[in-house]
Amino acid sequence: MSNGALLDQMRVDNRSILGEGGFQTPLTITTRGNITPEVTAIIDGTITLHNTQIDPETGTYASIRTAHCVFNTQELIDAGFPVYGNGKIENEPDMKNSKISFVDATGKTHYFKAAEPRPSHTFGCISVILSGAKA
Repeated sequence: MSNGALLDQMRVDNRSILGEGGFQTPLTITTRGNITPEVTAIIDGTITLHNTQIDPETGTYASIRTAHCVFNTQELIDAGFPVYGNGKIENEPDMKNSKISFVDATGKTHYFKAAEPRPSHTFGCISVILSGAKA
């Protein structure tokens, strides 16, 4: 049995949108210290930074910053990054604490750590919640 034509097309579209769709940002992803030698890959993806200033439960102002990035899994594998096989859970990306950086619209480089990679095996991409956000 094979995948449905729409699923196959969605995977092609996903790879194109994340890497060539016009909204991509080059992401530099470097393995954490337990992989020697260190591996760095530069791939296209999207990154989102959110700044929230109101606590929805209390209505008071708060300063909350969240960040995540999304990229095509195969692009990262093709770039030589060891996505699978180093972790404790088979078929789950072993990227926790990897270093991820990007350059914003003003030319400033932002650095993060991968806090929680969330793969979509159906869509062929990984959404990574980032921590250690430094402005």
